[in-house]
Amino acid sequence: MKKLKAIWQLMRLEHGVMIAVAILVGALIAGKTLPSIKIFILTFLMALFLEGSTFALNDYYDLEIDKKNKRNDRPLVRGEVPPKTALFLFIILFPLGIIFSYFINQTCFIIAIITAIFAVIYDAYLKKIKLLGNFFIAYVMAIPFIFGGVSVIENKAVFVDLPPAIMIVALIAFLAGSGREIMKDVMDLEGDKKHLLMLGSVFRLNI
Repeated sequence: MKKLKAIWQLMRLEHGVMIAVAILVGALIAGKTLPSIKIFILTFLMALFLEGSTFALNDYYDLEIDKKNKRNDRPLVRGEVPPKTALFLFIILFPLGIIFSYFINQTCFIIAIITAIFAVIYDAYLKKIKLLGNFFIAYVMAIPFIFGGVSVIENKAVFVDLPPAIMIVALIAFLAGSGREIMKDVMDLEGDKKHLLMLGSVFRLNI
């Protein structure tokens, strides 16, 4: 049970559930009724697997910085989950999430691929560019509402037919997410400074 709890914390699966709920809200607004069981299951699993796998990859890349920030809420920092397990979870679950999106519809598949690719770029590089990284996370908080609306609209002009309410909710989520990420950056500033100073010292020694 302790191992399962640590993996849950690593993947932050509660976030995946929240994303799935946001997708459901978008589908309800656009379709004015509950989506089919097939669409619900596919969107839920897609959200859970893509969210969980990219969080695992994020902690894999952030391990040293998280140690300096004393992020004992991270299972990798506590040593309860080895880094190779985080990488393994990403390699298995990430493509599965993409596959599930393919069976929803073509537009959802395209949104999922674009978002997933940028999520990997964020984990590896983009989060180092603070403002752009913040905006990407805010986008991730907003896109599920649009994704949910698109999931129940079958025609080719899906974005034209999206109700304005979805765009308003997505915009609110984007603005709230931007503010949240900026506050987190302020909290992590000290650890980031130490990490950069250490890299600078190693670089000077190698020279």
